[in-house]
Amino acid sequence: MSEPLAAPAKTTHWITDGITVLVAVAWHAALILLCERYVGIDAFFHVAESRSLITEGLFAGVTSLPFTVLGEHGTDHHFLFHLLGLPLAFLPDFTAVRSSAVLFAALATGGLVAWMRHMRVPRPWLWALLLLATSEVYNFRMSLLRSQTVDVPLLLFGVAFVVAGRPRAAAILAFAFSWAHHGATILVPTAALCVVATLVSEKRVSLRAAAWLVGGFVLGQLINPWFPQNLEYLFFHALFKTANPLDLPVGGEWLPALPGYIATELWPAHAVMLGLGARLFLQLRGRGERPRTDTIAVGLVWAMFVVLTLKHGRFVGFLVPIEIAFISLLSRDSGPLDRRVLAPLVIVSLLLLVPRFSAVTTLIDKGTGQGDYTSAAKFLETHTEEGEVVFNVRWDNYPFLVFHSPRNRFVIGLDPNYLAYRSPKHFQLWNNLRAGERLVPHLSERLKQLFGARYLIATAEETPLLARYPELTLVHRSPAAMIWRARGSERD
Repeated sequence: MSEPLAAPAKTTHWITDGITVLVAVAWHAALILLCERYVGIDAFFHVAESRSLITEGLFAGVTSLPFTVLGEHGTDHHFLFHLLGLPLAFLPDFTAVRSSAVLFAALATGGLVAWMRHMRVPRPWLWALLLLATSEVYNFRMSLLRSQTVDVPLLLFGVAFVVAGRPRAAAILAFAFSWAHHGATILVPTAALCVVATLVSEKRVSLRAAAWLVGGFVLGQLINPWFPQNLEYLFFHALFKTANPLDLPVGGEWLPALPGYIATELWPAHAVMLGLGARLFLQLRGRGERPRTDTIAVGLVWAMFVVLTLKHGRFVGFLVPIEIAFISLLSRDSGPLDRRVLAPLVIVSLLLLVPRFSAVTTLIDKGTGQGDYTSAAKFLETHTEEGEVVFNVRWDNYPFLVFHSPRNRFVIGLDPNYLAYRSPKHFQLWNNLRAGERLVPHLSERLKQLFGARYLIATAEETPLLARYPELTLVHRSPAAMIWRARGSERD
């Protein structure tokens, strides 16, 4: 049976943990701030939504995609995540984006350190070092300002509370998690895995804390500023978007990860996990004991994320830190590491940081840059009304548009499925125009009738596509954005 988890921290622990977090801040700041480009496209959306908590109201929700599943005041399924980002959101534009990315990337590492200290893991700094050294894809994804930076610590603490038999703490955490990100749905299978872990380790069925964890999540969905729309959005994201029934381009992160990729990308963590796992197995076999419940639970959660990553590569952002969490528990349970093991582990991890840094900065600099939409936003400010819809030809530049021009609303964004699910007729027009196989008849009239849109915004890549329409006039040109006006759409 797992021991009680709460334990007073020594002063030296606070010091070493604080230094570890500061090193993580410096590491992520170097990765993000020293690159000329920044590829965290969704980061612009998150900063814009953090700003909107002040400019539009705390519970206004997402107002910039009225024709999608989000509607006029759509569910902010990252509400607490956006609230946490508020202090940095009003820094100068690009500084706000990069600073927020550094903050949350460091929060992911700091959250894992806090969890390991809570679980009485010796030397959390060592496993934090291994976390940064293990995988370039983890460092890259944590640099993109994603909600996974807070999801992982919340998930791990949820496991800790359930296994320790702390139902109220589990319920409160689950409620907060459900307001921070709809990814809190992962708590449901996690609770079931905790029950299995207790059964395996202690030969008993313990449902109370697991039920409170699930109950906290459900309560967070029912007591919600956007109820009941948030339930529809949860259904959409968990089933429709994930299934992608129309086979729409939704980004490479939703593609499966190959087993060989997982094996080779995370090889340092795999090697340590196998070594410590074998060590603990031999010890327990000699004593005739079973592994601790919390260790089994985290191991099962890790296995769950292996399966999820094989289905959608984006889950590698969970897989890596949870594998490190599992390793840290294996090290705790198997006893202190010999210096002959500890020293090489530290040296190899430090040596791996150099190629990791180089690989991640290369990924960032080779990616799609942020683009300068400043001049396009100034044009829209002087030529459109507050809240006027602008037809964006590309769905993937929506985060830049809402960041630079929050006064406008847009046709499509975040994912083409958002529009296809809610407004099939609107999606059909957008898709036919974007595909460009043949001209869309009466384009100006249909833009006005369906969307109330007088202007279209696109990139230079779409110029040949839009130039075929005599009813469209190019009225603004910049390196990042081209704005076209539809005939007969002059301001009344």
